[in-house]
Amino acid sequence: MKIDPAVIDKIRKILALAENNSSLEEAETAALFVQRLLLQHGLSLAEVRDDGNGGKTVEEARPEQVEYRHVPWWVKSLASIISRNFRCEAIIRTHPGGNRSLFFIGLAQDVEVASLTYNRIKTAYNASLRRFIQENRVMDTAEKNDYTEGFLSGLRRKFTEQVEEYALVLAQDPLVREHIQSMGLRKGRKSAITRTFSRRAWETGHKDGRAAGGRDNPKQMT
Repeated sequence: MKIDPAVIDKIRKILALAENNSSLEEAETAALFVQRLLLQHGLSLAEVRDDGNGGKTVEEARPEQVEYRHVPWWVKSLASIISRNFRCEAIIRTHPGGNRSLFFIGLAQDVEVASLTYNRIKTAYNASLRRFIQENRVMDTAEKNDYTEGFLSGLRRKFTEQVEEYALVLAQDPLVREHIQSMGLRKGRKSAITRTFSRRAWETGHKDGRAAGGRDNPKQMT
């Protein structure tokens, strides 16, 4: 496939902005736009960078420094949504002593943007859940789970709409698939979730999840 040099040049300029920006928000927005362009044009970061190595590398990234004794079900669900939309794989590693941590596996730019996006949306979720609890005086864990299920559903739907709008290709790179297969990972057990099936909680969460996933790119980058 012939690659348009103008596209390569545009991605390189935005990538430089993402890597050399003191503003975390602007750096993340630039990184997300780089990711979108890579997906739209079927490119990898190795094909864009002029670093002379000419190869792709599979990397692991730990998006948060938190260690869990038991990983919350919603953390696993959120990581799964993010990894699927950024061509990565989300895994849970167990440390000596039994604590667990989340990791993303994928190509360099993919894991970088997946980590940025995961942290932004996790922060948005925690803030939105606190607001919902305070405004509705919610104390029941099951109703909080209803809100969370709605949030994840809204986020998933927003990402799906973006994939359809921009005709993005989300297939993992063959190198990433090969690497993951070689790891011999075991599928974790599905978490049991208590719910009240509150329509109010689910719909509020769904609206907040869509808002969290709907970050637009700045006009100067389009």
